[in-house]
Amino acid sequence: MKEIKLEAVVRDTRGKGAARSLRREGLVPGVLYGYKTDNMALAVKQSDLLKILHDPKKRRMVVELIIKDNGGTSKKVIIKDVQNDVIRHLPIHVDFYALDETRKMRVEVPVTLTGEPIGVKNGGILRHHMDEIEVKCLPHDIPEEVTIDVSDLDIGDAIFLKDLKTQVKYEFVGDPAQIIVSVEHPAAEAEVVEVEEEEMEVEEGAPAAEAEKEEKEEKSEE
Repeated sequence: MKEIKLEAVVRDTRGKGAARSLRREGLVPGVLYGYKTDNMALAVKQSDLLKILHDPKKRRMVVELIIKDNGGTSKKVIIKDVQNDVIRHLPIHVDFYALDETRKMRVEVPVTLTGEPIGVKNGGILRHHMDEIEVKCLPHDIPEEVTIDVSDLDIGDAIFLKDLKTQVKYEFVGDPAQIIVSVEHPAAEAEVVEVEEEEMEVEEGAPAAEAEKEEKEEKSEE
């Protein structure tokens, strides 16, 4: 996986007031911790951070965090956690975790499907069951994505986690029987819709049925 660079500055002051001041300046307060690293209060440009967060591939990349006012010190990190403003959905705090580059880690990477299934051409419906797959590898071997060719899938076929080719630099983690993608018969889709509609009708009719029952009970008491 490619690495990206992100510049940070050390925060001398802490607290809600200081954090609000940083955000008004277009900065996001954060903290750095992890392997052979003392906790350090930092701040990064919101615009730079958003470029990473808005890209599913970059979000999982190893980041070279360059601390400008600490002699240009750099650390290989991952974005461990992000707190967002509930109204504007913008980051208000970020956690960076310093990595041990010699130790394997687990991370979820996006799944990308390629090709048009035979079954879809014949009227089937493609179902994407897993948008992400967990892998275990060294930090510098994290893949940007897991690409799966679905061209040969016919109606009724599926690709399971166990079907994925073994990789040299990383291994897949999870239940081997987990379905990643499948092609279903159109009738299956129709059945799902029909069941959902029936459930809605039952829920909508329940109050009326209950009222009718109560009315009958009242009459019997009279």
